[in-house]
Amino acid sequence: MPAHTFFRVGDYAASARSNAIAAETDRVYLRDSGTTGSMYDIIYFPHNLQYLAAADCMQGRFADARQAAEEVVSHIGPMVSANQAMAEPCVPTLIYVLLRFHRWDEILKLPPPDSQLAVTTAFWHLARGSAAAATGHLEMAEMESKTLEAARKEIPPDAEFSMYSNKARTFVDLAANILDARIATAHSDRERAIEYWKNAVQTQDRLYYGEPPEWFYPVRESLGVALLLNGQADQAEAVSRADLEQYPRNPRSLFGLLKSLEAQRKASDPEWVRREFEAAWKNADVTLELGDLQA
Repeated sequence: MPAHTFFRVGDYAASARSNAIAAETDRVYLRDSGTTGSMYDIIYFPHNLQYLAAADCMQGRFADARQAAEEVVSHIGPMVSANQAMAEPCVPTLIYVLLRFHRWDEILKLPPPDSQLAVTTAFWHLARGSAAAATGHLEMAEMESKTLEAARKEIPPDAEFSMYSNKARTFVDLAANILDARIATAHSDRERAIEYWKNAVQTQDRLYYGEPPEWFYPVRESLGVALLLNGQADQAEAVSRADLEQYPRNPRSLFGLLKSLEAQRKASDPEWVRREFEAAWKNADVTLELGDLQA
Protein backbone atom coordinates (compact mmCIF):
# COMPACT_ATOMS: atom_id res chain seq x y z
CA MET A 1 0.00 0.00 0.00
CA PRO A 2 1.43 3.44 -0.91
CA ALA A 3 2.43 5.39 2.20
CA HIS A 4 0.07 8.24 1.37
CA THR A 5 -3.03 6.08 1.76
CA PHE A 6 -2.45 4.93 5.34
CA PHE A 7 -4.13 7.88 7.04
CA ARG A 8 -7.13 7.59 4.72
CA VAL A 9 -7.82 4.05 5.96
CA GLY A 10 -6.66 4.57 9.53
CA ASP A 11 -3.76 2.12 9.54
CA TYR A 12 -1.39 4.21 11.62
CA ALA A 13 0.79 1.28 12.66
CA ALA A 14 1.40 0.38 9.00
CA SER A 15 2.15 4.03 8.29
CA ALA A 16 4.77 4.06 11.03
CA ARG A 17 6.39 0.87 9.74
CA SER A 18 6.43 2.11 6.15
CA ASN A 19 7.94 5.46 7.00
CA ALA A 20 10.50 3.97 9.37
CA ILE A 21 11.72 1.81 6.47
CA ALA A 22 11.66 4.80 4.10
CA ALA A 23 13.62 6.94 6.57
CA GLU A 24 16.29 4.26 6.97
CA THR A 25 16.56 3.99 3.18
CA ASP A 26 16.97 7.78 3.07
CA ARG A 27 19.75 7.69 5.65
CA VAL A 28 21.70 5.15 3.63
CA TYR A 29 21.17 7.04 0.38
CA LEU A 30 22.19 10.39 1.85
CA ARG A 31 25.25 8.86 3.48
CA ASP A 32 26.41 7.07 0.33
CA SER A 33 25.49 9.74 -2.22
CA GLY A 34 26.78 12.79 -0.38
CA THR A 35 23.81 14.88 -1.51
CA THR A 36 23.82 17.18 1.51
CA GLY A 37 21.68 20.26 0.95
CA SER A 38 19.80 18.73 -1.97
CA MET A 39 16.01 18.71 -2.38
CA TYR A 40 16.10 15.09 -1.24
CA ASP A 41 17.97 16.12 1.88
CA ILE A 42 15.67 19.05 2.65
CA ILE A 43 12.28 17.61 1.71
CA TYR A 44 12.06 13.84 1.25
CA PHE A 45 13.96 12.58 4.26
CA PRO A 46 12.41 15.05 6.74
CA HIS A 47 8.98 14.36 5.27
CA ASN A 48 9.33 10.64 6.00
CA LEU A 49 10.39 11.45 9.55
CA GLN A 50 7.46 13.84 9.99
CA TYR A 51 5.13 11.14 8.72
CA LEU A 52 6.65 8.68 11.19
CA ALA A 53 6.19 11.12 14.07
CA ALA A 54 2.57 11.78 13.06
CA ALA A 55 1.75 8.07 12.83
CA ASP A 56 3.32 7.40 16.23
CA CYS A 57 1.38 10.31 17.72
CA MET A 58 -1.88 8.87 16.42
CA GLN A 59 -1.08 5.55 18.10
CA GLY A 60 -0.12 7.15 21.42
CA ARG A 61 3.56 6.22 21.08
CA PHE A 62 5.24 9.21 22.70
CA ALA A 63 8.80 7.89 22.91
CA ASP A 64 8.94 6.93 19.23
CA ALA A 65 7.20 10.13 18.10
CA ARG A 66 9.63 12.22 20.10
CA GLN A 67 12.63 10.38 18.67
CA ALA A 68 11.44 10.97 15.10
CA ALA A 69 10.68 14.63 15.86
CA GLU A 70 14.08 15.24 17.39
CA GLU A 71 15.74 13.72 14.34
CA VAL A 72 13.72 15.98 12.03
CA VAL A 73 14.73 19.08 13.95
CA SER A 74 18.40 18.18 14.27
CA HIS A 75 18.61 17.21 10.59
CA ILE A 76 16.90 20.28 9.18
CA GLY A 77 18.39 22.84 11.58
CA PRO A 78 21.66 23.49 9.71
CA MET A 79 19.77 24.01 6.42
CA VAL A 80 17.01 26.37 7.56
CA SER A 81 18.77 29.69 7.07
CA ALA A 82 19.55 28.98 3.42
CA ASN A 83 16.26 27.23 2.61
CA GLN A 84 13.74 28.77 4.98
CA ALA A 85 10.60 28.43 2.84
CA MET A 86 11.13 24.71 2.30
CA ALA A 87 12.74 23.81 5.60
CA GLU A 88 10.89 25.79 8.26
CA PRO A 89 7.67 23.68 8.22
CA CYS A 90 9.77 20.85 9.66
CA VAL A 91 11.15 22.89 12.54
CA PRO A 92 8.08 22.84 14.86
CA THR A 93 7.77 19.04 14.76
CA LEU A 94 9.05 18.57 18.30
CA ILE A 95 6.73 21.33 19.55
CA TYR A 96 3.81 19.45 17.98
CA VAL A 97 4.74 16.17 19.66
CA LEU A 98 5.17 17.75 23.08
CA LEU A 99 1.82 19.52 22.70
CA ARG A 100 0.11 16.33 21.57
CA PHE A 101 1.21 14.55 24.73
CA HIS A 102 0.81 17.49 27.14
CA ARG A 103 4.46 17.58 28.17
CA TRP A 104 4.00 20.97 29.80
CA ASP A 105 7.22 21.06 31.82
CA GLU A 106 9.28 20.14 28.77
CA ILE A 107 7.51 22.75 26.67
CA LEU A 108 8.34 25.50 29.14
CA LYS A 109 12.01 24.52 28.91
CA LEU A 110 12.16 24.81 25.11
CA PRO A 111 14.39 27.69 24.01
CA PRO A 112 12.85 30.29 21.68
CA PRO A 113 13.32 29.60 17.98
CA ASP A 114 15.37 31.82 15.73
CA SER A 115 13.45 35.10 15.54
CA GLN A 116 13.57 34.90 11.73
CA LEU A 117 11.30 31.85 11.88
CA ALA A 118 8.07 33.74 12.43
CA VAL A 119 5.61 30.87 12.12
CA THR A 120 7.66 28.50 14.28
CA THR A 121 7.91 31.28 16.86
CA ALA A 122 4.13 31.64 16.82
CA PHE A 123 3.76 27.92 17.53
CA TRP A 124 6.29 28.24 20.36
CA HIS A 125 4.00 30.86 21.91
CA LEU A 126 1.02 28.52 21.40
CA ALA A 127 2.90 25.80 23.26
CA ARG A 128 3.98 28.06 26.12
CA GLY A 129 0.52 29.55 26.45
CA SER A 130 -1.05 26.11 26.47
CA ALA A 131 1.36 24.93 29.15
CA ALA A 132 0.66 28.02 31.23
CA ALA A 133 -3.13 27.61 30.94
CA ALA A 134 -2.91 23.92 31.83
CA THR A 135 -0.81 24.60 34.92
CA GLY A 136 -2.87 27.51 36.24
CA HIS A 137 -0.56 30.38 35.21
CA LEU A 138 -3.32 32.34 33.51
CA GLU A 139 -1.55 35.70 33.40
CA MET A 140 1.29 34.11 31.46
CA ALA A 141 -1.18 32.32 29.19
CA GLU A 142 -2.95 35.61 28.38
CA MET A 143 0.39 37.24 27.63
CA GLU A 144 1.33 34.43 25.24
CA SER A 145 -2.07 34.78 23.53
CA LYS A 146 -1.47 38.48 22.92
CA THR A 147 2.02 37.77 21.60
CA LEU A 148 0.62 35.10 19.29
CA GLU A 149 -1.98 37.51 17.92
CA ALA A 150 0.67 40.15 17.29
CA ALA A 151 2.79 37.56 15.48
CA ARG A 152 -0.17 36.58 13.32
CA LYS A 153 -0.56 40.15 12.10
CA GLU A 154 3.09 40.26 11.02
CA ILE A 155 2.80 37.22 8.72
CA PRO A 156 2.08 38.17 5.09
CA PRO A 157 -1.36 36.91 3.96
CA ASP A 158 0.10 35.11 0.95
CA ALA A 159 2.96 33.39 2.81
CA GLU A 160 2.84 29.59 2.65
CA PHE A 161 3.93 27.14 5.33
CA SER A 162 3.21 23.96 3.50
CA MET A 163 3.93 21.24 0.99
CA TYR A 164 0.31 21.52 -0.14
CA SER A 165 -0.18 25.29 -0.66
CA ASN A 166 -1.65 25.99 2.79
CA LYS A 167 -1.17 29.52 4.08
CA ALA A 168 0.88 30.31 7.15
CA ARG A 169 -1.83 32.57 8.56
CA THR A 170 -4.33 29.72 8.47
CA PHE A 171 -2.12 27.69 10.78
CA VAL A 172 -1.57 30.64 13.09
CA ASP A 173 -5.33 31.30 13.15
CA LEU A 174 -5.73 27.69 14.25
CA ALA A 175 -3.13 28.14 16.94
CA ALA A 176 -4.76 31.33 18.23
CA ASN A 177 -8.20 29.73 18.52
CA ILE A 178 -6.78 26.68 20.26
CA LEU A 179 -4.88 28.77 22.79
CA ASP A 180 -7.92 30.96 23.45
CA ALA A 181 -10.03 27.81 23.95
CA ARG A 182 -7.56 26.52 26.51
CA ILE A 183 -7.51 29.83 28.34
CA ALA A 184 -11.32 29.93 28.40
CA THR A 185 -11.34 26.38 29.76
CA ALA A 186 -8.89 27.38 32.48
CA HIS A 187 -11.29 30.19 33.41
CA SER A 188 -14.14 27.59 33.56
CA ASP A 189 -15.88 29.38 30.67
CA ARG A 190 -16.93 26.24 28.83
CA GLU A 191 -19.35 27.90 26.42
CA ARG A 192 -16.72 30.34 25.22
CA ALA A 193 -14.17 27.54 24.92
CA ILE A 194 -16.58 25.57 22.73
CA GLU A 195 -16.94 28.54 20.39
CA TYR A 196 -13.16 28.77 20.01
CA TRP A 197 -12.93 25.02 19.37
CA LYS A 198 -15.64 25.31 16.71
CA ASN A 199 -13.71 28.14 15.06
CA ALA A 200 -10.58 26.00 15.11
CA VAL A 201 -12.41 23.06 13.51
CA GLN A 202 -13.76 25.31 10.75
CA THR A 203 -10.27 26.67 10.11
CA GLN A 204 -8.75 23.19 9.99
CA ASP A 205 -11.44 22.08 7.53
CA ARG A 206 -10.27 24.77 5.11
CA LEU A 207 -6.77 23.30 4.86
CA TYR A 208 -5.83 21.43 1.72
CA TYR A 209 -5.48 17.71 2.29
CA GLY A 210 -2.03 16.23 2.71
CA GLU A 211 -0.39 13.25 4.38
CA PRO A 212 0.55 13.48 7.05
CA PRO A 213 -2.00 16.20 7.76
CA GLU A 214 -0.16 19.49 8.13
CA TRP A 215 -1.86 20.46 11.37
CA PHE A 216 -0.58 18.14 14.03
CA TYR A 217 -3.86 16.71 15.31
CA PRO A 218 -7.59 16.55 14.49
CA VAL A 219 -9.17 19.43 16.41
CA ARG A 220 -12.54 17.68 16.57
CA GLU A 221 -10.99 15.56 19.33
CA SER A 222 -10.91 18.68 21.50
CA LEU A 223 -14.31 20.00 20.46
CA GLY A 224 -15.88 16.63 21.26
CA VAL A 225 -14.51 16.47 24.79
CA ALA A 226 -15.40 20.13 25.43
CA LEU A 227 -19.00 19.38 24.49
CA LEU A 228 -19.02 16.23 26.59
CA LEU A 229 -17.69 18.01 29.67
CA ASN A 230 -20.36 20.68 29.12
CA GLY A 231 -23.13 18.08 29.35
CA GLN A 232 -23.72 17.91 25.58
CA ALA A 233 -22.99 14.22 25.11
CA ASP A 234 -25.19 13.84 22.04
CA GLN A 235 -23.29 16.61 20.23
CA ALA A 236 -20.00 15.17 21.42
CA GLU A 237 -20.99 11.83 19.89
CA ALA A 238 -21.75 13.52 16.56
CA VAL A 239 -18.40 15.32 16.56
CA SER A 240 -16.48 12.13 17.35
CA ARG A 241 -18.27 10.28 14.57
CA ALA A 242 -17.51 13.12 12.13
CA ASP A 243 -13.83 12.95 13.06
CA LEU A 244 -13.77 9.19 12.51
CA GLU A 245 -15.03 9.78 8.98
CA GLN A 246 -11.95 11.92 8.30
CA TYR A 247 -9.52 9.90 10.43
CA PRO A 248 -10.75 6.30 10.44
CA ARG A 249 -9.86 4.36 13.59
CA ASN A 250 -8.44 7.44 15.28
CA PRO A 251 -8.07 5.97 18.78
CA ARG A 252 -8.61 9.27 20.56
CA SER A 253 -11.88 9.87 18.74
CA LEU A 254 -12.92 6.28 19.44
CA PHE A 255 -12.23 7.01 23.11
CA GLY A 256 -14.25 10.24 22.93
CA LEU A 257 -17.06 8.41 21.21
CA LEU A 258 -17.01 5.70 23.87
CA LYS A 259 -17.27 8.25 26.68
CA SER A 260 -20.09 10.13 24.95
CA LEU A 261 -22.05 6.90 24.47
CA GLU A 262 -21.51 5.95 28.10
CA ALA A 263 -22.70 9.39 29.20
CA GLN A 264 -25.91 8.85 27.25
CA ARG A 265 -26.27 5.33 28.69
CA LYS A 266 -26.62 3.87 25.23
CA ALA A 267 -26.77 0.13 25.66
CA SER A 268 -25.62 -1.44 22.41
CA ASP A 269 -22.71 0.49 20.93
CA PRO A 270 -20.21 1.09 23.77
CA GLU A 271 -18.74 -2.42 23.92
CA TRP A 272 -18.06 -2.50 20.19
CA VAL A 273 -16.46 0.96 20.35
CA ARG A 274 -14.42 -0.09 23.39
CA ARG A 275 -12.99 -3.06 21.50
CA GLU A 276 -12.15 -0.82 18.53
CA PHE A 277 -10.41 1.68 20.80
CA GLU A 278 -8.40 -0.98 22.62
CA ALA A 279 -7.25 -2.45 19.30
CA ALA A 280 -6.26 0.99 17.99
CA TRP A 281 -4.46 1.96 21.22
CA LYS A 282 -2.70 -1.34 21.83
CA ASN A 283 0.74 -0.05 20.85
CA ALA A 284 0.55 3.11 23.00
CA ASP A 285 3.09 3.87 25.70
CA VAL A 286 0.77 6.31 27.51
CA THR A 287 -2.65 6.03 29.11
CA LEU A 288 -5.56 8.12 27.87
CA GLU A 289 -7.91 10.39 29.81
CA LEU A 290 -10.59 12.75 28.56
CA GLY A 291 -8.39 15.78 29.25
CA ASP A 292 -5.75 14.36 26.92
CA LEU A 293 -8.07 14.94 23.96
CA GLN A 294 -7.74 18.70 24.33
CA ALA A 295 -4.32 18.40 22.72
